[in-house]
This record gives sequence, structure tokens and C-alpha cells, in this order.
Amino acid sequence: MRRGAAISRAPGQPGESATERASLPSGPATGKLRALWNSAYDLGLIHDRSDAALGAWLHRLAHLDGGAATAPAGLDRPIQALKAWLARAAGVDWRPHLSLGQDGRVRERRRPRARVLEAQWRLLHRRGRVRIGSEAALGAYAARYTDLGRAESHLALNDAQTDALIRHLGKRIRAASARHD
Repeated sequence: MRRGAAISRAPGQPGESATERASLPSGPATGKLRALWNSAYDLGLIHDRSDAALGAWLHRLAHLDGGAATAPAGLDRPIQALKAWLARAAGVDWRPHLSLGQDGRVRERRRPRARVLEAQWRLLHRRGRVRIGSEAALGAYAARYTDLGRAESHLALNDAQTDALIRHLGKRIRAASARHD
């Protein structure tokens, strides 16, 4: 590990105190906020994915303190700010995927995890860590990584498989970033 590098650990891991876990407001939107924060970590934008770091960011942005119950609308501004930052800094495209239904109508599929995967793949391609930057190449990689065989695309993954692949690609992104420092 580099000198002065932040030690990163997942929320709830051993070594994280109860005060660190309790630093976030309670409420139904906290999970979405945490998922976006973890995406920032897996995209290489932050070095500390802990709840304490997220709580500190929340306090700076919205003056929200942990332990207080917060209505979903109270976390809307921070959620939108994180989404905008991920779009701007890492190229996450939050639009829904479009597909053609059996009835011939265009359907929207909201798959934010897949959008994070796509942004990670593009980052790795730009850094020379994957040869082909297309979504088809991502789908082939996802099929090999998850042992799905011939999956049509990364959109065929379930949430657990997508999360595992996001963490895997996040490690590759952080390793590539460490080599550039």
C-alpha cells in the first residue's frame, strides 16, 4: 500500500465501529445513497467507502447528521448530486435501457447497476486494461466471469452477479489508478 493511502473497507466490516455505521440518517432512501457511494468507490472516484466518509460528505453537502430520521425527500438532493457527479466524473449514463418487447413496443428497463458496469468497462478501456470497449465485449466478459456460458449481454445478470462483477471491475480500476500514481 502506498504511503498516505486511505484504508478502505466496506460498511459493516470488522474494524468499523458502531459510531461509523450510525453516521448516516435513517430512512428508506439511505440504501440508495449508500449504493451510489459504493458505486463512486468502484468507479475509482473515492478512496473510502465507509459510512463515516459518506456521513461526512452528507454533512458538508446538506448539513444532515447521522442518527436522525430523514424523509426520502430529505435525501433527494444528495442522491441527485451523487448521480450527477458519477455521470460527470465517470460517464455513468443513468437513462433506462430500451428493448423491443414481443408485442413490438419499445420498453424501458431501469438497470442502474448495469449502467455502472458500462461506465467501469469504458474506464478500463480508456486506461488500456481491456482491449475492446463495446457492450458486447462487456457481455462476453460478464458471461465468463459469472460462468453463465453464452449470456446475451451483461443485462442478463441478476443483481447479485452484477454486484460481484462491479466489485471485481472496481478492484481492476483501483489497481490501474494505483499504477498511474
